[in-house]
Amino acid sequence: MYDRSWAVCCRRGASLYNPLINLRGTVLKAIALMTLLLTLGTAQAADETLLKAVTFALTGTDDAHVTALDWDQCVFRVEEVNVTETYHLGNVDPARTTFERVKSTSEYGDVSYFVDVSIFGEGTVYEILSRFEDKTGAPLIKRESASDQLRLATHEYERVVRAWKYIYLHGCKGHPSSF
Repeated sequence: MYDRSWAVCCRRGASLYNPLINLRGTVLKAIALMTLLLTLGTAQAADETLLKAVTFALTGTDDAHVTALDWDQCVFRVEEVNVTETYHLGNVDPARTTFERVKSTSEYGDVSYFVDVSIFGEGTVYEILSRFEDKTGAPLIKRESASDQLRLATHEYERVVRAWKYIYLHGCKGHPSSF
């Protein structure tokens, strides 16, 4: 093989450098590099969008502190002042997830809106660990469960449902029930 960037002049036998042919290879390499960088950026943006959806689906707000512990297994942690909750969304059966609008009126006439989300699955879907300890140093609350009911203090029912759908369409596989 020869380098096509060098051409032989027919009349005099002199070699001439053709920069346009060499430029084509450089442009193709640049396009390949840009495609790779855009793909990595798109994957990172997809992870950020998924984390935003998980944050809203688990807390009913965009401002909560939610971290991904394991992207492949879809394990996320919600940290609050006195308690840490861990959700294993990869173990949830999305077909069994239910949503309910709740309106609550206090004895003083104040109205609050909630969305109740019930999740079920095979294996642990929810863990809670209290930051308070008993006399022995053990957490006061430590529990694992194959089901949970979240009460989200939000009136955005449709957005909660969209967030849960997004999670299982764009990231988590879930674990369908065995029957």
